[in-house]
Amino acid sequence: MAGIDALRQVGVHPRDVDWILTHQASSGIPGLLAPLLRVDPERFVIDCDAVGNLGSASIWVALQRLRASGRLREGQTVMVLGAEASKYLFGGFVYRHLGASPSAGNTELR
Repeated sequence: MAGIDALRQVGVHPRDVDWILTHQASSGIPGLLAPLLRVDPERFVIDCDAVGNLGSASIWVALQRLRASGRLREGQTVMVLGAEASKYLFGGFVYRHLGASPSAGNTELR
């Protein structure tokens, strides 16, 4: 899984991730992935019920909504997982929140 590979590259274990953000096509994803990753389903960011399926923009909208909600704290880690409609292409990255303002250059993507 691309997200797990990204975590390994930065030396983070799935249990140490604060938030998991996936493509926002279904609110059922935590029930499927949480047991596989052995994490609490409450760590998943799901907002498709509020904004719908926004296609390729869903990950970025969900990440911004998490940042704006105040739930994401400085130093917390987000594993981001994405897939396109045919399920042949997928990817992931790790986001570490280093503060409130991305314009100040205080975020880290890997």
